[in-house]
Amino acid sequence: MKVSVIRASDLDDACKSQWTKIQQSDNNLMSPYFCVEFTEALAAVRDDVYVAVIEEGSNIVGFFPYHRRSLGFGRPIGLGLSDYQGVIANPDAEWSADELLRSCGLVRWKFDHLIASQTQFQSYHQSVEPSPIIEVADGFEAYKERRMQMGGSELKTVQRKFRKLKNEHEGYRFIELDLSLDRLDQVFALKSAQCRETGAYDYFSMPWTRAFVRHLLGIRTPNFSGVLSSIMLGERCVAVHFGIRSDKVWHWWFPCYDKSFGRYSPGLILLMEIIQSASDSALCHVDLGKDQVRYKQNLMTGSVAVASGELSNSSIINGGSRVMYWLERNNHNPCIKQLIRLPRGIIRRVQNRLRYS
Repeated sequence: MKVSVIRASDLDDACKSQWTKIQQSDNNLMSPYFCVEFTEALAAVRDDVYVAVIEEGSNIVGFFPYHRRSLGFGRPIGLGLSDYQGVIANPDAEWSADELLRSCGLVRWKFDHLIASQTQFQSYHQSVEPSPIIEVADGFEAYKERRMQMGGSELKTVQRKFRKLKNEHEGYRFIELDLSLDRLDQVFALKSAQCRETGAYDYFSMPWTRAFVRHLLGIRTPNFSGVLSSIMLGERCVAVHFGIRSDKVWHWWFPCYDKSFGRYSPGLILLMEIIQSASDSALCHVDLGKDQVRYKQNLMTGSVAVASGELSNSSIINGGSRVMYWLERNNHNPCIKQLIRLPRGIIRRVQNRLRYS
């Protein structure tokens, strides 16, 4: 295995074509996060985006995009905004995670949405969780039938509220591809407000995240696009969502809605419209991301396993990180709980910001 590292902005047409060829040939890599366009968009707004090019003989067999931080720390491409992470490589390519880390000059690569099917990282998994998906390859009616058989009343409830919204308000429109920058700004504002209300870090307060999403909205290729979708009642937007699509998957990413219409669940109505559109476009599935909130559990038909953990070599810095991880895992001990209370609080506040910077 030969590995060479280049800036993502220096990828030439031959590399990009090979990347797309590899990604499209493996259903484990069908997520739009694995498309070369996603990495290119990040390189357009950040200067820390690198790609390790993996070769066997004279053939390129894989790509490993990542963010390079100070002290040799590596982060998955997309930082805290990415819902899927991993290496884009031929299934039969021979490579090892350890060697890849060394070749990139990294001392650590921490992940939280790594596709668990990449067995090269298996020994570094700390946890594995399901990322819910809605399978639509057989059409919308087949999805509804399967979901009904799986139980739960969420689908019926959303359909009832959908009819109620249409009956009680005029001018209903679903815009599958909405190019309004004003409505994209609405996504930023509503998501920022939601983060503040819940105590989560406001990732859209960072200029690069807004520039990145705006850049994604302008991408239209056969294999990738940024998609802003909305529900309108006349000229009023009651729900809006920004997501990304590959040729096989539509990823549900940043949904938000007008709270004054909350009794109709307009966000879920918008999701139903997207599921219908994905079915009509012969996509494989709509991906909901790994957070196990109730509506995802009640609408999903399957899942993709994603792992959290870290790949690291021996270093003083990594040693300190492993000590803190062990302390947190054993914080049921009263002495340890008292020991780590203050530094843990400080570390978590810093980590929340660093996750997106």
